Amino acid sequence: MRGDGDSRLNGWRGESDDSLLARMAAGDRDVWGGLVARHLPPIVRYAGYMLGNGSHAEDMAQETFVRLLAKAPGWRPGGPKLWTWLYRVAGNLCRDHGRARQTVPLEAAGIWP
Repeated sequence: MRGDGDSRLNGWRGESDDSLLARMAAGDRDVWGGLVARHLPPIVRYAGYMLGNGSHAEDMAQETFVRLLAKAPGWRPGGPKLWTWLYRVAGNLCRDHGRARQTVPLEAAGIWP
């Protein structure tokens, strides 16, 4: 990730998320760094709060941004705010992760007689 001193990031500070996503859809791959720099830290913190585990939080945040990358070409300006979408996806991923990690003893699941 680039630091705050990167002139390309400074140029994106005043640009809306919808505008950056439209530029991505038009083939401008350079704006991806601006979106990640803008939104990754709070998504990692949110996932960390939900999971209580920093490494799993980073995994969930990464998967959130992978899904954004897939969604970006079809993003509709004027729809939900990007941060709302990101938090929703991250929250769903964290809940799914929590469900998948729950284990039930075989006796309690009724598998063993």
